[in-house]
Amino acid sequence: MATEGVGRPAPAQRAVFFSVAAAVVVADIVTKHLAATAWADEPVTMLGGWVRLTESRNPGAAFGMATSATPVLAVIAAAVVVGLVAFSGRYTSRGQAAVMGLLLGGAAGNLIDRMFRAPGVMRGHVVDWIDIGAWPNFNLADSSLVVGCVLLFLTSLRHGTFEPTGRDPDGGSVVVQDVVDTQDTGSTGSREHEG
Repeated sequence: MATEGVGRPAPAQRAVFFSVAAAVVVADIVTKHLAATAWADEPVTMLGGWVRLTESRNPGAAFGMATSATPVLAVIAAAVVVGLVAFSGRYTSRGQAAVMGLLLGGAAGNLIDRMFRAPGVMRGHVVDWIDIGAWPNFNLADSSLVVGCVLLFLTSLRHGTFEPTGRDPDGGSVVVQDVVDTQDTGSTGSREHEG
């Protein structure tokens, strides 16, 4: 059997990547709609007042930074979305595909706001609706990005960085070159991950 392309994921892994991203985007759109309609005039208080569901608009990045750079932020978000999709051929496990799907969904969710909400294309303000007091308001897209980044960081600590190198000639498992701890041995090793 011919060798498959380098780092080419199984259909199930690609399905996980796009399914997770789509779920995040849909949930983000629905909750932002609720924030802009039901919760804008009547905020919902939860957990004894620790959490409020209400609407606020953010033209900038996290923590209210770069409020005058909305078009730049839109371009960055678009580049992230394109990059994540372009490199989806390198996601060689369902877990990795799910984590990257969280990042794609989060970036796409806020990009949709910047593209289609007032005051205009590439200048739209992001709808935030989760208020937990001292922390700046946020939304599900923000949460997805944070969770995805944390999981990506924890995975890198546990497994080291890795680089897909392709599949074996008989179509079996994906061969992944792992960078192992080099403090004592200074060596690298390889192992096989089931595709």
